[in-house]
Amino acid sequence: MKLLNIGSYVIAMNRWKNILLDKNDEISSSILRRFHNQTVWINTNNKKSSLSNEQTEWLKNNSDLSSNYLPNIYDKEISLKEETFIKNRGSIRKFSKEAINIDLIASLLNKAFGSNNHGYSRRYPSAGALYTVVPILYVFNNNGDIKSGIYVYDPQKYRLLRIKNNIIHDKNLIRSIAINSSKSFLPSNYSIGYAVNLNGSISKYGLRGYRHALIEVGLMAQAFRESCLDLNIGEYCSSDFDDFEVTYESNLNLRDMPICLLQWFGRIPNDN
Repeated sequence: MKLLNIGSYVIAMNRWKNILLDKNDEISSSILRRFHNQTVWINTNNKKSSLSNEQTEWLKNNSDLSSNYLPNIYDKEISLKEETFIKNRGSIRKFSKEAINIDLIASLLNKAFGSNNHGYSRRYPSAGALYTVVPILYVFNNNGDIKSGIYVYDPQKYRLLRIKNNIIHDKNLIRSIAINSSKSFLPSNYSIGYAVNLNGSISKYGLRGYRHALIEVGLMAQAFRESCLDLNIGEYCSSDFDDFEVTYESNLNLRDMPICLLQWFGRIPNDN
């Protein structure tokens, strides 16, 4: 058994999941961190700016149901049977303030991220079975069974490990999440954060493992979306936050466990 340092907290992790430092290429590690730091929402190389009219028009014509990036050169077209009903649901961006009880939270997390009884298989695949992305639960109210705080989800023992208490009035955390809102508006009282263990992600496949980790984040978000759909809970994904600040204020290690995505969720109001 080894210990994983997450900010000022130490959480025990299984040895198979923590191969880490001995085999790491220091050059790869340095390249990875430089590249990752260039992808954060706010930094010296990535400043927010207003889109031009031309860019706005292009986005309008190439997003949502109009999104189309098909090749314009092909030698044959084969028509497929059109489905009359596909069970899809788009992102829900309006949530009720109703608390979610612990049993429903448990079902959402266990369905999306939990290991089954036949080994380490989960609802989503992971390159090399490393599972280097850690799901973090944010609770911003005290009305439900789970009090306000930040919790790490343990997929093997089906439990929550609290790493920060009472975040309702945590102005630094809320400001870093609501960077585009002058009123520090949070979309919901509940969110999942996806934290990538950078050392673990490159321990087996080198720099290619970072790509695997980002793919894994997407797979996990889709698994959580499907779990929400099964249980009639709304959700949507967001990268609209200050990466460094959110990670730091979540008591996670800035160098080794950055938050790469937030997925807001909650009960759907009747008028949606």
